[in-house]
Amino acid sequence: MRARSLRWYLGFLVLAGWAAEAEEPAGHPAREEVVASRPYLRYERPLYRNFVFDPFTQYPDHTWSLRTVGSQQGGGLALGIDRQQGLYDLMGNNLGTGYDLFYWIERRQPLQRWGSELFKDWSAWQLVFTNVAVARDGYGRWGYSAIVGDGLRARFTPLTLSMSDFNGLRLDLSTPRVKFTGVGSRIARPNRESYKPAQNIGQVEVDHSTMLAGARVQVDLGGLHLGVNGVNLHPYDSTRPDNSIKGGLRNHQQPQLAQPLYEWLIVRVSDDSPADGRGGALVGDMKLVINGRPRTDLEPRVIRHRAGVPSQVGRILSASDQFLPVYYTTVSGPPNYYRGREIPLYADYLYRLANDAGVDVSQDTFEEGLLANFPLAASGGILRADGKEQLVFLFDLGGEDAVESVEVEAVVGNDYRLEWAGVYFNPANRTAAKFEQRFGCTFYRLARRARGSVEDGSNLERVRFKVGENTAIFTYGADVQLVLPWLEVSGEYARSTVYGRYPAHEGGRPMFDRSPRFSHRGSAWFVNALHRFGRGRLGAEYFSMNPDFTTEMQAFLPRDFGYSSGGPYTVYEGLSNSTVIWRLVQDNDDGDRYPDILLGTVLGSPQAGSRDLDGVFLGQDEDNDGIVDTDRNF
Repeated sequence: MRARSLRWYLGFLVLAGWAAEAEEPAGHPAREEVVASRPYLRYERPLYRNFVFDPFTQYPDHTWSLRTVGSQQGGGLALGIDRQQGLYDLMGNNLGTGYDLFYWIERRQPLQRWGSELFKDWSAWQLVFTNVAVARDGYGRWGYSAIVGDGLRARFTPLTLSMSDFNGLRLDLSTPRVKFTGVGSRIARPNRESYKPAQNIGQVEVDHSTMLAGARVQVDLGGLHLGVNGVNLHPYDSTRPDNSIKGGLRNHQQPQLAQPLYEWLIVRVSDDSPADGRGGALVGDMKLVINGRPRTDLEPRVIRHRAGVPSQVGRILSASDQFLPVYYTTVSGPPNYYRGREIPLYADYLYRLANDAGVDVSQDTFEEGLLANFPLAASGGILRADGKEQLVFLFDLGGEDAVESVEVEAVVGNDYRLEWAGVYFNPANRTAAKFEQRFGCTFYRLARRARGSVEDGSNLERVRFKVGENTAIFTYGADVQLVLPWLEVSGEYARSTVYGRYPAHEGGRPMFDRSPRFSHRGSAWFVNALHRFGRGRLGAEYFSMNPDFTTEMQAFLPRDFGYSSGGPYTVYEGLSNSTVIWRLVQDNDDGDRYPDILLGTVLGSPQAGSRDLDGVFLGQDEDNDGIVDTDRNF
């Protein structure tokens, strides 16, 4: 009955319209209907959203309002979303409403622009929460605490994780017998990209970064505490399908962001105890093993010089005949951060080889000093480097079309020390005429060293070591603590594993996935005992530290991370040579909020615009040597 009435009603409307048109007065033309064309190309359609990877949320709010930010004295008005956003679970059930303060999402899948998303509401993060937010709850002896912040303390044990400027999140769970702690950080890009207003956004989406993740479990049995823990740090590329916690080399499409390829390999042989005046290093028959095959055809060129010799690269002023050197190996970063790191005088070496080949280098060097300070040595037989003398072996890899792995093999003896470094093209100046502009070079890395100070050649042996860049580091171990009224005993055993890969290539194109992984492992342990009696205490410690045990890794720092100040994406300031050194155990002898060796300045963190307070020695430098007395190892 309702459907029939509807049809009659529509029919009546059609007839009424026809009658009205028929009654149009004579002499008047019929009205024409004009329909404007619809712009389907830019037609505003409802947005499409796919909730496969994202939890169900409200559609974006289109209403904006002014809200006050900052303090009453220095605050102002800013646009912001006024309506609270709803939070739903995967089934669409409402969990609550509020404003986003922090979230961190990691995805790993191919064919995506980026897979790492970090959001912080900077209008509230710094002004209201002062760079840290804590959520906690508990009942009886059960509870949890979730912390997100900048400049946090993250400490498991002295040999696995101890950081005073940790930037990320931490989750602690506690039960009557078991305690658990988990930490995570996008340590390479933990905050906004820049201080510039146009780039000062809360949401930072990146395709490659470096991740730190770790966990600890502790069981309490009265006065006995047992714990196990582990920490992993590795770089990743979220747009590639082959990510691993063992890390990888950065194989980005843009040359300035990719791990550079080695054109020359430098191997230095020196005396491991130069001050003792005896037992200098012996070396002979050094050769490369490329792709598993010894290459006797690649003869090294050998240069002998003394440690600390000044560079002879520069120009002579025509007016005064004064030599003006070019300091191309000077570290411009913080003085403590690169302590013990040395960049080879690679340009001096290349100019010396060019001079030997008949090339005129007088316009780019002080030729007389170059010949006097960097004499060539024969590569055959047994060579010796005693005291401050150093032997530098240079291998030309520029003519190799396909390289997947490189090893160095040599006969060594006495008190030797072997180090290596890689020379690569500068992506911004590949065709420059000057060697110091055309090439860059990594820091020297220790490969092998003698046990003890041998001087009679009794330890003469053939050694081989792999060449490559660090890709990941693991530190893991177990610890025990026994607490009694009169005695306290604690101990820990830890191991470290540093993974590496050679920057493989074929025809000049990076093929890093073809390079086999290799690793360096080491161990360390200690036992402490403390006895209390009356008003006194008696303590003792026994420990062992394997030379291969480490809690740090050296990695290439892409240019878009902004390792120099003033760039559009300045994240870290004060870093040099495209190199970052990640330390899981930081030096912080004075126990303040800053590590004694500070990783540049992380923008958006409590360290931003600040420096380590170790420079203020109020009553802590009694010997007036410029070093705070609590910092024993500087």
